[in-house]
Amino acid sequence: MPEGVAGTYWYHSHGDLERQLPAGLAGPLVVTGATDDLLGACDDRLLMITRTGTDLRVGGMVRPVLTPTSGRTRLRVLNATAYDHLLVGVLRSGDRSPLHLVATDGGFVTEPVELTEVLPAPGERAEVLVDTSTAGRLEPTALPHSVYGPGGATSTALRLAALDVPPGLAPVPVPDRLRDVQALDESTAVRRRRIAFGGTGTDRFTLDGRTFDHHRVDLEARVGALGVWEVVNEHTTDHPFHLHSCPFQVLSRDGVPEPLRPWRDTVNVPPGGTVALAVPFRGEPGRTVHHCHIASHEDLGMVGVPDVVV
Repeated sequence: MPEGVAGTYWYHSHGDLERQLPAGLAGPLVVTGATDDLLGACDDRLLMITRTGTDLRVGGMVRPVLTPTSGRTRLRVLNATAYDHLLVGVLRSGDRSPLHLVATDGGFVTEPVELTEVLPAPGERAEVLVDTSTAGRLEPTALPHSVYGPGGATSTALRLAALDVPPGLAPVPVPDRLRDVQALDESTAVRRRRIAFGGTGTDRFTLDGRTFDHHRVDLEARVGALGVWEVVNEHTTDHPFHLHSCPFQVLSRDGVPEPLRPWRDTVNVPPGGTVALAVPFRGEPGRTVHHCHIASHEDLGMVGVPDVVV
């Protein structure tokens, strides 16, 4: 594996994804490396979240109970649902516990970031550290979230799992720094593009006004070049934008510069929102795809084809 790619990944089918994904045609891939040693004696737990009917499952189980073995626990949150945006917090007696974000889709961030919740969209990953040095119960929970923007109908809070913390676990410090992540220089981009989510009703979903055609190339880029893509959501609900083969960095959201610049392959774009991405086209030439990672939207054609050429 290339240097610097330790992190949480996954695989799944394409085509008929809305049916196949809940049926279990997916799995996690965890890549470890030297940076993991900086987390010391942290317990390491994978929370691969799926949905079967009305139940959200973690590792295939409904609300599993886990017993931490260290005073700090790393939760690898993988949203493998077909359509759920999961606003995840860890509750103790109903209050949100502090979390430290240490990794996203493309591996470790530069330094841990303290927060109280993360919002992995379908397909997205987020790794957080939680203090498990105090005995008691912690509850990773999907908190209420609206995919329709401010004022829209919200989901219902659902407990995902429980961490039953035993007494006597020694505190584990949070590292000050994890790795160097070079921020891409937007001024070196050779081209800017606008990509728009759109559609009508609940049965037609488009990218730039078109549905998927595997015979058509929707955009072209050159190997070694840096592109800036402005992904615009002209639809009425959140859409997670996912790009195969080419990890990217988020430059801004609605014109506000992004303070954290880790590598990603998926980013949520709220209704009416614009997310600017820096996309370096490294590696081998060839065709790939970008698409909405809500399974039904992908199945109905919210997919585009980039061609990376020499």
